[in-house]
Amino acid sequence: AQGNISTIYSLLGNFAVARQKLFEAIANLQKTSQKDLLAQAYLSLSYQQMRLGDIASGIQFSELSLQTAREANRPDVEAMAWDVRASALLKLKRIKDAARCLERAVSIYEKIGRHLPALTLQHLAELKFGEKQDDRALAYIDEAFATADPPFRSTPQFYPLTVRADILRPRSRRM
Repeated sequence: AQGNISTIYSLLGNFAVARQKLFEAIANLQKTSQKDLLAQAYLSLSYQQMRLGDIASGIQFSELSLQTAREANRPDVEAMAWDVRASALLKLKRIKDAARCLERAVSIYEKIGRHLPALTLQHLAELKFGEKQDDRALAYIDEAFATADPPFRSTPQFYPLTVRADILRPRSRRM
């Protein structure tokens, strides 16, 4: 419940209360055997910290999410944690580190037989653009829009549109 409340506060822009609710959720979950929920709470806190610009803290919480997801045998959460970490590293222009994280995420998704989430495809587009592989970047961002799942659609759409525009700009093509 605290995680859901945190999400609501985050969507309303009250990040301080959202963070507080996540810390409360983590403190409560650490006293239980529900490692899967604890891994998800760490992941939410990681994402929020990175989104607010505290990349170092976000990476620290992503590490806790990765460890806890492994303990809980939740490869899906582990893959998401690698993906979130890669997104933060892309913002820091740490392309090689981001590539390693995305490789881990993609490998896990393939191992569990899950299609790549649209957000992962978006991050792969950003990575390939950073690696100057514009054709591959464009293919990934187009695939992200074509397979837009609920998490992708619930994020502000200006961001993936900006990624696509950045990829197309050197080509002088219309969106």
